[in-house]
Amino acid sequence: MVRAQERAQKSKVSMYVLTFLFLEPFTILKMHQVYILYSQEIDNFYIGSSFNVETRKAFHNAKKGAFYTKRASDWEVYFTIDCKSKRQSLLIERHIKKMKSVV
Repeated sequence: MVRAQERAQKSKVSMYVLTFLFLEPFTILKMHQVYILYSQEIDNFYIGSSFNVETRKAFHNAKKGAFYTKRASDWEVYFTIDCKSKRQSLLIERHIKKMKSVV
């Protein structure tokens, strides 16, 4: 019985260490951002959020992104906002989109 408890305790510690060593660095690297892209070709802005803006921009330029961004292939990063979490980035993105609808 004692041996089983020791094994369970070791596995908990091992899982914690593995989680810290392997998952923690990725969460640090995955800083979410709100981004605004600009296309000179269609003279329009696009607002989105991602944890890797450059990859997302390339995705839009390859015409594989949102329907709206398929209209152009010259999107450039106009502005970015660093966020603490995905939730925060989505809230900011939604707020900006609502602001542009009002103005």
